[in-house]
Parts: sequence; structure tokens; C-alpha cells
Amino acid sequence: FHLNRTNPFIVHKGSAWQRCRRPFLEVAPMAAGLSSLSAPTFADLAERDARDRFLNIAATCPDAIMCAAEDGRIIFWNLAAEKMFGHTAEVGTRNRQDLILPEPARQTYDDWLLAVRDRAPGTKFADHIELTCRRADGSEFPAEMTYSSWYESGGFVICSMIRDITARREADERLKD
Repeated sequence: FHLNRTNPFIVHKGSAWQRCRRPFLEVAPMAAGLSSLSAPTFADLAERDARDRFLNIAATCPDAIMCAAEDGRIIFWNLAAEKMFGHTAEVGTRNRQDLILPEPARQTYDDWLLAVRDRAPGTKFADHIELTCRRADGSEFPAEMTYSSWYESGGFVICSMIRDITARREADERLKD
């Protein structure tokens, strides 16, 4: 279950937010980001600050940010990704990261994902990768992707930052003419 921080009496179970009656002594520490009523440790506070910092960066970033588990399943999808690809976070996080790729590029993505997993976390192939992405309506557009990878308690994670470069490509074409 996931706690709704704005109303700790609402929890996420499966695919729906549900109201529940929880004793205040159980809810209060969770609302504060703690696992019990004991005083927060430095590690508790640092973990909460790091999580909040990431969420604030992702919420304000103009680029799409998607994090995927080792199998390519999306585990995080920011608002910019919703706008860029036309899929809600709920749809995005029920799919693999290749949801945003045209069919011919999906095998290439799977090969790339395997190669990234075989490298040490944080090791890159290049500063960025140019690729063709697909929106929910089926339209395609050129994009630039950077990524980072790491291991956490749930296993290997790859986080991609994707930027639509349509305007840049159009400007390049105008300069050529």
C-alpha cells in the first residue's frame, strides 16, 4: 500500500485509492514519512529528503523522466512524460519502457537494455542517444535521451530523461535549405 501524504486516511491498494480508518498513532508517523513513532533517525530524514528532492526535480523538469525496472517495466513517469507521450502515469507505469517506441525499434531497445545492465551503474555508452519515439496517438517524433542506472533494494533501475528535438531538427533543415 502507498500512503497519500495529503490525506493519510486514504491509502493506495492495488489500482484504487481507498478510504480506511486507521488509528492516529499508526497514521501520524507515516504522514511524517517515518515507519514508527520513534524519533526520526538521521538516515530516516536523509532518505525522506532525497526522495522529496527527486520528486521535486521530476515534477518541475521540462523533459520526460521515466524510470524502469530491470525487466523494462516503468516504475516512475513524470508529468512531462504524460504531456510528451500522451499516456497518463497510470498507463505508463502499467507498461514496459518500449511503450514509447515504434515497433521496429523495440528489439533494438531490448538489446540496449541488456547492454546497459551488463555495465557498471552510472556507466554510459554516450552523452545522449537520438531515437524516434511514439505518442499515444501513434505519431512519431525525434527525441534525445540521456540515462542513468543504479541498483536499489528492488534491483536494477534505469532512469531515462527524454527531450523532444522536433524543433531542433526543423531548424537544422531550414539551415540546410
